[in-house]
Amino acid sequence: MRISSHRLAWTAAAACLWALATGFASAQAPSCQVTYTKSWEGGNGFGANIVITNNGPAITNGWTLIFSFPNGQRLQNGWPVSFTQPAGSAQMTVASNADWNKSIGSGGSFTAGFNGTFSGSNNSPTAFTLNGTACNGGSTPPANTPPNVTLTGPTSGQQFSNGAAVPLSATASDNGSVSRVEFRVDGVLVSTDTTSPYSFSVTGLAAGSHNAQATAFDNVSPPLSTATALIPFTILPPTTGASIVVNPATLSIAGGATGTSNVRLSAAPSANVVVTLTRSGSTVITSNPGTLTLTSGNWSTGVNVVFTAASRATRHARVARLASGVPRPRATPARRRVAMLLAAQEEVGHGQGQEAKRYRCFRRADGPFGGVHQALQRRGAAGQGAVLAEILGEDEIASPIHDRSNR
Repeated sequence: MRISSHRLAWTAAAACLWALATGFASAQAPSCQVTYTKSWEGGNGFGANIVITNNGPAITNGWTLIFSFPNGQRLQNGWPVSFTQPAGSAQMTVASNADWNKSIGSGGSFTAGFNGTFSGSNNSPTAFTLNGTACNGGSTPPANTPPNVTLTGPTSGQQFSNGAAVPLSATASDNGSVSRVEFRVDGVLVSTDTTSPYSFSVTGLAAGSHNAQATAFDNVSPPLSTATALIPFTILPPTTGASIVVNPATLSIAGGATGTSNVRLSAAPSANVVVTLTRSGSTVITSNPGTLTLTSGNWSTGVNVVFTAASRATRHARVARLASGVPRPRATPARRRVAMLLAAQEEVGHGQGQEAKRYRCFRRADGPFGGVHQALQRRGAAGQGAVLAEILGEDEIASPIHDRSNR
């Protein structure tokens, strides 16, 4: 029993020693120590030495030290290993770059130096990580994550006029920093922007459907990246040659009745087109509306125009001439006289007034307008409007008309 007691006591003591040893191991010093010392400073330049001490297991296959400047300092050059600092970033990366400097033994040290510039304060960095492990008792930084990026322009389904510039824009963020944003159209890289706000305008795209995409990269090596979804947009076809289309182009409207024609464009306009309806021919035909606007939304469906003929006559609306900027036929004295005499026939008839005398002159077979009057008589009331339209709407007529109203 005494032997057993000694053995039990020895076993308990050994367990106690193991527990103490385990506790000591879990509270050991950090695995690395970094000493940052400025070697010189003058004007807006300075130099610094960095001593890296490895307190952990031997490093045999390369190492990377990362820290950030607190006051926006910028790297000029470093030695004898690789020094990199992305544009617009405070982060400095120091890394082995050859077989002779890729190892730091356990308890060993490595010294590197660099020159830099500053503006204002030039405080020393305080947080360092060696191969992802915090040195000098600091906390290990969180794992790197890809950046976030959103394409803000163009918007999905947006349309652009032919030849117009297409603005591309994006927002991006990262738990470290964003080194660049790349813009692609139809999978082709068109621009790289390294500073926020990230934007670019692309020109020369052909008419048709396209897609845009933005990709953001962070500042680590190798960098992580995130790309947006493809955003579709459209370049409209050229508007050159677009014309006004009227259907039907000619209406025959009985007195007191109405007729409808549709006015549209042959192609999408780059801007609103205002069409003013003008009249060529009878003055007793009116249109509603008198002015219409064709836009990128209604150019293909058009706008319906209602024509109304006054009672007691039939008139032809020359709708093919109804377009903004199209000149009406030249109003010669002979044409104005015929219109006046027709009005006298319609409104006064065979009365005794001045208009009746003009009408009697007009209907004389051997008079200056005898041929026109006989044509009206042959066609009857239903065809008089057509005769008038031919006289007033064409550049030439079959028989010359001479104005003899003073005779």
